Amino acid sequence: MSMELLLYYAPFFLAALICIVAFIKILTVVITNSNDNEVYIVKGNKYGFSYKFSVRDKWRAYITDIPSLKGRSTRGEVIHVLCDKDNAPYVCWTDPLQSKRDAKAVAHHWADCLQNYIQTGVFNG
Repeated sequence: MSMELLLYYAPFFLAALICIVAFIKILTVVITNSNDNEVYIVKGNKYGFSYKFSVRDKWRAYITDIPSLKGRSTRGEVIHVLCDKDNAPYVCWTDPLQSKRDAKAVAHHWADCLQNYIQTGVFNG
């Protein structure tokens, strides 16, 4: 390829490369936001959740952030938390959650119960 031809097409290649990079950045943002992360505030404390569909359990409310338990037990059986195969914590619930709305309701209820546990030592679930 001659130098003149290369110089002629260089701006087109550069523009195409910029478009590809911009598309990848947009795609990354969409993928990052696809988990639908949510923050739920209880008495000034922040609880973070993401909701994912699992074939076995239907929907799960994954716990992404909780406040300090202020020295109280963090054991899963005490605070009603299970972990998946990747060790990601999610809210323990006996019945399969049929919808994302159900998962959100359970997560919010769990956060209210955990907040009570932090304040009183009693998890009312």
